[in-house]
Amino acid sequence: MKKKISIMLVTILVLMSAMPLMSFGAAQDETILKIGVKQEPDSLNPFVSWEMASFEIFMLTYDSLVKFDRNYEVVPSLATSWELSDDQLTWTFHLRDDVKWHDGEPFTSADVKYTYEAFQESEMGMYYTSLGGITAIETPDDYTVVISTDSPKANMLQNVTPILPAHIWQDQPLDSIADFEDTAMVGTGPFKFVSWDMNQQVVLDRNPDYFGQPANVDHLIYVIYANNDTMVQAIQNGEIDVALELDYVDIKSALSNENITDYAYEENGFTELAFNQSEWSGNFNQLIQNKMIRQAISYAIDKQKIVDLVYDGSSTIGSTYIPPSQGEWHYAVEGDKLRGYDPEKAISLLESEGFTSVDADGYRSNDSGDKLSFLLLSRSDNTSEVKVGQMVQSYLKAVGIELNIETVDDGVLYDRTMGEKDYDMFIWGWGGDIDPTVLLNVLTTDNIDNLNDIFYSNPEYDAIVEAQTHEMDRAKRVEMVHEAQALLYEELPYDILYYAENHQLVRNDLITGLTPTVSGAVFFANTIVNYADATFITEAAESSMNSSAPAENTADSTPAESESESDGGGSSGLVIAIVVIVVIGGGFFIWQRNKSKKANENQKNEW
Repeated sequence: MKKKISIMLVTILVLMSAMPLMSFGAAQDETILKIGVKQEPDSLNPFVSWEMASFEIFMLTYDSLVKFDRNYEVVPSLATSWELSDDQLTWTFHLRDDVKWHDGEPFTSADVKYTYEAFQESEMGMYYTSLGGITAIETPDDYTVVISTDSPKANMLQNVTPILPAHIWQDQPLDSIADFEDTAMVGTGPFKFVSWDMNQQVVLDRNPDYFGQPANVDHLIYVIYANNDTMVQAIQNGEIDVALELDYVDIKSALSNENITDYAYEENGFTELAFNQSEWSGNFNQLIQNKMIRQAISYAIDKQKIVDLVYDGSSTIGSTYIPPSQGEWHYAVEGDKLRGYDPEKAISLLESEGFTSVDADGYRSNDSGDKLSFLLLSRSDNTSEVKVGQMVQSYLKAVGIELNIETVDDGVLYDRTMGEKDYDMFIWGWGGDIDPTVLLNVLTTDNIDNLNDIFYSNPEYDAIVEAQTHEMDRAKRVEMVHEAQALLYEELPYDILYYAENHQLVRNDLITGLTPTVSGAVFFANTIVNYADATFITEAAESSMNSSAPAENTADSTPAESESESDGGGSSGLVIAIVVIVVIGGGFFIWQRNKSKKANENQKNEW
């Protein structure tokens, strides 16, 4: 039996080598960049999306007025140049006149005006917070936009709001725009949206008419994995070219593979223990809104041991809201103000609040019978965070606090935190922008029912965040950003547990042309430069050979015959669909299955 199977396999391989590969949407000589991710978009509608996965796709399919280069310097995009008036209240942007939407319609200033006004009026989504202070938008001609502000706007050029096609979106009522689905996702960007198969993949095609630097690859596929282990195995097997957002503990087995390059960097974001600050409705223990109890919880947690045991010491213990990777924007707490692991201090704070009675199980209560018993929601699809939750539970028990844990999927977590509010704490995280305003805005009162997932409200904090957006003196603005973080550190609506070290793995035997950004990341780095630069090694070699070959031989040159030989993993010319070859009586047939495109359902998945 084994011998017969071997002969059949050899026959199949011979037949496969003698016939052209068939694929859905990709010719044999077209290149497909496959990037492994753990999270799919929560929505393809920029008005309701929160997630980094969606943000990345928006950057690739749409364009903004300006964008960031590899060094995070502002460079032109849809705008070629701009001026600021002497009073710093009027910005004039001059637009490109050669840009087409993916459906062939011309891009004009009307699209900019519609987009900015729609985000402002709807007060929805992550881009709304970037447009604060804008009072008027004028379009004197098709390629000029004049933006007026009520006061100087320090972050105007850090605004990467994707410009939407007015001819598609403007007929949608703003009160129901959250429900609108532009299934074609028409943009101006370097890639065109093709399909989203939920829990499977997102497919984009290169825009051959892009006004900027076109991508070298023909197709881009985000392959969605349920867990890190499977993704790491896939890149080792050559099934994908890139694997993103991995922890050090996940990649150790891959580091000895000479065909894999590890790009490590400290993330622009954090993982936090969040505390319910919503108006009390009876669905949670109101004791969690006592600042001293929250501080006691913080003292009780050994963050360094969490980092060491869960992340092999590869992350940094957390403190303040803007991460250290953001340089001068990060507020470093010093001296006695810094809360470290101190269970005795935690007990002292709890007893000062009247929680002196201890029951047979070791849990504290006050004279009124109010018990320090809380509910933590933990994300079931993130095994590291589940472990973190269990360690927090153990630390809190040591100081007399009962912590019950429910593990839920991300959709349930979103509903429980933003809707029912029947929780006391949860573990989740945020990724930041290059400018600190976006992250600071999350906890402002204006973002309640939008980005503010714990319903925290503090007028003093709101005022500081608003003021720093208008301060054009950078040193003074840095001081304001520090002041806002100091307030949050004292109030403790979030206890920042750690700043993760992330890892991005790349198959260096398949892909070339990649250069890390100044942050250390290659992809998901607030810029699209590496999507344009990524080149398959076989393709780069052919280009080099062709450029040095005699002119008369150029027309006869042919593509390399085996762009997908290396380790079974070259994605150049790979078949997207599953191809099954059955050998029957010396003949064969091919069966192809193309995953059907599912409906664009809104669900919240954390990267």
